[in-house]
Amino acid sequence: SRIDEEWRDFAAEYANSPTHEIVELQANTSHMFGQIQLCGILNAREGPDFAIGEKTVRKRLEDLSKMAAVHRYWSALRYASSLLRKTVDSLTPYATAVIVNGKSLCVGTIGVASQIFKAPMTPKEL
Repeated sequence: SRIDEEWRDFAAEYANSPTHEIVELQANTSHMFGQIQLCGILNAREGPDFAIGEKTVRKRLEDLSKMAAVHRYWSALRYASSLLRKTVDSLTPYATAVIVNGKSLCVGTIGVASQIFKAPMTPKEL
């Protein structure tokens, strides 16, 4: 099931809030993208090994990334992946899941022609 939540810029809204308030808000909000943005603030301030309850910021981002993928919340997945500094290779399982489910995937960067994938490919074919 897809997640449909109202867009909110938690990163701008809480950029100047004390760390303890961000930790509390991150633990108490059900807004998935908001949780990811708040983890981004904590990651930048305190680092990926900073503890949020029983988990580190990195582990929380990894969990939210997986949850976003399950719910097909692609913008949240992309944002979490960028905070985790994931590369194209580590996104391959997600891209494969999209393609295997009969969807096409467009990949590219600014200033470079994009490539549309409609069927799974081996790394050598890429």
